[in-house]
Amino acid sequence: MAEEFTPKKTERSFRFIRKHGWIIAFIIGLGGQFIPEIGLLVPLVILTLLGMSLFKGMYWCGNFCFHGSFFDQLVMKISPHKKVPDIFKSKTFVGLILILFILNFSRQLYFAITGDTGTVLARVGSVMANTYLVVILIGLFLGIVINSRTWCHFCPMGTMEKFMYKIGKKTELTKNYDQKVTITEPEDCIECGLCSQVCPFELRPYPTLKENALADSSNNQYDEERCIRCRVCIENCPADVLTLATEDEAKKLN
Repeated sequence: MAEEFTPKKTERSFRFIRKHGWIIAFIIGLGGQFIPEIGLLVPLVILTLLGMSLFKGMYWCGNFCFHGSFFDQLVMKISPHKKVPDIFKSKTFVGLILILFILNFSRQLYFAITGDTGTVLARVGSVMANTYLVVILIGLFLGIVINSRTWCHFCPMGTMEKFMYKIGKKTELTKNYDQKVTITEPEDCIECGLCSQVCPFELRPYPTLKENALADSSNNQYDEERCIRCRVCIENCPADVLTLATEDEAKKLN
């Protein structure tokens, strides 16, 4: 049985886009209610995150996601920060949400394209903006009730990212670009478990990373497709033994 850790609030934004990306989420979600065409930015966001996931997994979620910035910068301040229920992480629930999302989004897009009020671009943009706003509202509600990143555990975009990441690994597109959390000096780990307490996705770098690396020095990377490479565990490690590294970079640390 995996060791349990109590989620702990901490700084999660270390770059400009992570600190201020929530503004773009509001521009698209709220601004799109008044200027529907703004919603046409959403397909560009989707294509970018899916393309990036082929090479770097869920890197977008931990470094660029505008909704993620909203959850980390604003919602976390008022969130009770409880452990996310396992049901929201289950493959059945995650798969069901993806199917419902695709069916509902496709239906709305069909009516937007075949509608007769306003321009096609405005109608399609409105669908995109509304979808973006719904995520803000659902994520806000779940954040206030449970945990600021609850939505992210079953986000349809995240599910598709993981699928694309699998393709990237199969075709070796990730080989030179995929940076994983890597332990540099496993013997220096002080076993505080802080990396597991602060992880936005409630993953468990500790004790997995240390145990694997001590048993085999070449096994010093956290191979977890749900890791969003956000650097939260790295920045909070008191022993300073964690970093992000590609496979080749990690080998040089042995």
